Amino acid sequence: PVRSFVQEQFELDDAAAFLKTRMDVCESLMVQSAMIYLNHLNAGDVEYGILRTDYELPNYLEAFAFASKRLKESLDSKERDSHLKLLGSFGTAVAQYFFVTGRFREGIQFVESGIHAHQELGVYESCASGLAMLGGLYGRMHDLEKCKETIARLKQLSIEHPSRSVQALAYMNDGLMQLEGGHASEALTQLHAGVEIYRKLAEEEKHKTDNEKFNDYHTYVGNMAILLEGIGRALRQLNRSDEAILALEEAVRLQTEIDDRINIGASLHQLGNTYADKADRESAMSNYQRAIEIFFSLGYAHHLSNSLSEFAELALEEANSKTLPCASF
Repeated sequence: PVRSFVQEQFELDDAAAFLKTRMDVCESLMVQSAMIYLNHLNAGDVEYGILRTDYELPNYLEAFAFASKRLKESLDSKERDSHLKLLGSFGTAVAQYFFVTGRFREGIQFVESGIHAHQELGVYESCASGLAMLGGLYGRMHDLEKCKETIARLKQLSIEHPSRSVQALAYMNDGLMQLEGGHASEALTQLHAGVEIYRKLAEEEKHKTDNEKFNDYHTYVGNMAILLEGIGRALRQLNRSDEAILALEEAVRLQTEIDDRINIGASLHQLGNTYADKADRESAMSNYQRAIEIFFSLGYAHHLSNSLSEFAELALEEANSKTLPCASF
């Protein structure tokens, strides 16, 4: 109540100063949410990102609502762009928070707002990243039709604004969707095309100097590793296990380089599956165990249960395969 009274009185006393102060606070929160997203929620340190966003979420939601309301008013182009940047940034950061905490339906509203804001601003790489996140949210909800619609939007964006990073995202998401649909050969074509683009982009970023404004090396390497993990799964579907292992091991190497722990766990799980196909029980169990340790440390219950289930099944087979001594009476 005190806070509401102070806000109302401040606004009555000096509406222009109140609006400027509120905008300054929102922009500070925007920078904070972007740093949490880039350094934690979208990187290896997910637990800290969740903890910080849990604490700050009411402020982010209020800032998001403020920007949404202001955009319905008559603003000059500079003011409109400032509020669109708020929506785009908060939309992406809050959607990622909902994604990693399993609240997929809530995430859709925010990422869609971010996509539309970035599109109006002409920031098409961010728009493409938002569409990729949206496809992931629908995928986790097992809504195949919405997922297909989202990938179609991403592919159209890559045609209208054919930057390499947008094209690579389109290849990646189309390939992973083909893979989920059981079309492994078609998926491989898309996934390999994405890998080649990301490999070149990552190499270019690696040679940037430290004082350059922005560096996407970690993002490009992370996406390349996700593509390689997809290639491993596709090759496994085609019964090309040895090639699958090579792709998955490269994915783990790249993910380890950038400390992408959740995806290291996912790739290790797929290595376990592939070694199990080869009847190499020892190697399969070793990879499952490493995945279990990662998922447990991160608190990823769904991933953890999958790896535990596969490990337990192999452990049971191992126990049953040993000849038990007959009891003598």
